[in-house]
Amino acid sequence: MKRIFSTLVILTLILSLTACNSTSTTAVSTATPTTTPTVSVTSEATDVISLNITINNVDENEILFDQTVEVSKDVETLADFLETQTAFNIETVSGDYGLMITSMCDVAQDMDNGPWWTYTSSNNEQCLTAGYCDGISSLAISDGDTFEFNLTSSFE
Repeated sequence: MKRIFSTLVILTLILSLTACNSTSTTAVSTATPTTTPTVSVTSEATDVISLNITINNVDENEILFDQTVEVSKDVETLADFLETQTAFNIETVSGDYGLMITSMCDVAQDMDNGPWWTYTSSNNEQCLTAGYCDGISSLAISDGDTFEFNLTSSFE
């Protein structure tokens, strides 16, 4: 009886600790009362964040990319994220404000005459707080952020 009680207490503790993680599942084997139950905890906690990315060539009225992309939670800035994405084929140069995008999806900007690469976010907290998006090197990203990159000759 003492063994069953101890087993139930341990099982309750394990279940209560894992219940705090809403994305984990707990499987308990059906064991006879005379054996110690086996507890298997499978964590489905995600190690990735999702970003909604749209890349447009505005002057050509062309969508170059429009998808949700997953990236490791270890990626902290927009620059770090862009550098992990080989599909974007991004090129940057280092300037006074950090990295600046010069080419995306094999479409380069003309720094002197345009078109130029710009970007905005409708929900990134840092962009909304400032009223504009900081340079990609210092712009922190969060799960669910939406970014729109536009190659455009006009800022109207």
